[in-house]
Amino acid sequence: MRADLPSSAAKIISLLTVAVMCMIGCGKSASNPPLAEHSHDHAAHGHHHEPPHGGTVIRLGDESFHMEWVKDLEAGVMRCFIMDGHLEKFIRITQASFDVSVHPADGPKLQWTFHAAGNRATGEQVGDTSEFHAQLSVLPDKNTFEGNILAVHISGQQFDNVAFKYPEGNETH
Repeated sequence: MRADLPSSAAKIISLLTVAVMCMIGCGKSASNPPLAEHSHDHAAHGHHHEPPHGGTVIRLGDESFHMEWVKDLEAGVMRCFIMDGHLEKFIRITQASFDVSVHPADGPKLQWTFHAAGNRATGEQVGDTSEFHAQLSVLPDKNTFEGNILAVHISGQQFDNVAFKYPEGNETH
């Protein structure tokens, strides 16, 4: 019986180690992070957010959340990613779509709609996603414009009439 004890003890230690590693690795969920609380003066110390896809950054509120817009010419869409206050984590939201009022310099005002997009790799789906798409065909040959995001709801907060310029965004200080 004593010969079995080290083997049993080793199995128990291995199982406990795996359980602890799973709890550490799975303890933080990218799909449901805590409400971002990020409000300080970035201009005072030169803080800058680097968009993970190299897109246009649109700040929502007082740095609570961000959008990153990435033009995908091959797919014919503008991709929008909802992200946290530091552009580090994707934030899933329940909203199925949101509208943007677009003002091209050389044309009439347009309404542009971003629709929720699913992603099999991340398990995101409409009603629980951080990614939205809008058809580029709505803005033919428009590489610069001003816009207003009419309303977006993120983690219990509503952001209305968020002004920005494309491709500059509104993250300038």
